[in-house]
Amino acid sequence: MQEVDDILDEHYVYMRVHKQNIDFKATSPNRRIRPVAFDAKGDGGLSVDWSEHSTPQQSLERAKAPESNGIISMPIIGIRANPLPLSVLHAPDETNFSHCEISGIPPRKPSDMGVRVKLMDLSLWEIDCKE
Repeated sequence: MQEVDDILDEHYVYMRVHKQNIDFKATSPNRRIRPVAFDAKGDGGLSVDWSEHSTPQQSLERAKAPESNGIISMPIIGIRANPLPLSVLHAPDETNFSHCEISGIPPRKPSDMGVRVKLMDLSLWEIDCKE
C-alpha cells in the first residue's frame, strides 16, 4: 500500500473529460462540460489527479483514448468550500500516485444538479478536447 499524503487547499486536481461529455455548441467554456461528467464511476468517488504529482499532459496520457479526452483543473479550496462541501482524498494506486477521489457528490437527479453545476463553474480547461 502506498503512503497517502495530505492535500493542501492551494493545490488543484486534474480531471479527464471525454468528448461525449462535452457540449461543443455551448458558448461558455465551463458550460461546455455536461453535468454527467461529474458522476462518480463505481463505488468510489470521482476520480481525479493531484496537481502536486501530475501534469495535465500526464493525466491525459493515462486515458484509454487520449485523443477523445480533454483535461480540466479544479481548485481544492473551491471543491471543499461551502456550499459544496466535498472531500478530496489522496487515493494512490499501483500505476498512479497522483490519483485522488472527490467524495460527497450526491446521486444525480433531474431536478438537482447543484453540486455538478458548482463543479462546472470551478473548472478551467487545461487541455481542450477536439470534436
